[in-house]
Amino acid sequence: MKIVKNGRLFGKLNIVDVLILLVVIAAVAFLAVRMVGGSGGETIAADEPSAQANLRYTVLCEDMPLMQAENAVTAVTAEDYELKLDDDSTLKVSPNQIFNSNKFQDAQITSAEILPQDDSADGQRVTVRFVIEAAAKNTVGSFVVGTQEVRIGRDYIVKTVDIEMLGTVSAMEKLHG
Repeated sequence: MKIVKNGRLFGKLNIVDVLILLVVIAAVAFLAVRMVGGSGGETIAADEPSAQANLRYTVLCEDMPLMQAENAVTAVTAEDYELKLDDDSTLKVSPNQIFNSNKFQDAQITSAEILPQDDSADGQRVTVRFVIEAAAKNTVGSFVVGTQEVRIGRDYIVKTVDIEMLGTVSAMEKLHG
């Protein structure tokens, strides 16, 4: 019995067809591993946040109505309070703690201020500047707080139990750790 007969494997399959089939199978297997099991990169630090703040970043929320901005700054600078839960237990809430992925993150708003906006003719549109310190996860190429990447120029949702505002990261500083 001849293995290759008239350019066909076992007399039935063309060798070129077999090679193409093998390349397609390898490509599908590679994509399956990347999408299901691969993370796309090795971490250079723990997947969990560090015990202390390792990142300070500034988020600018521009073109906000003045009243909304004032209410947001008042909310995040308020005193801690207790929140009564459905099961009659209480939870101590820090209004400046970042809330993301339905849980509190190891991140705090350390400063919140209202800045005038030059292009607002009547002064009723302002920019709110938040400075946040976080124990961020540090992976190859990015810092992550909750589920949000922190990079200069990237949109960031400043979210606590009391506010949620969309802004842009304008500055970041890597702290110790």
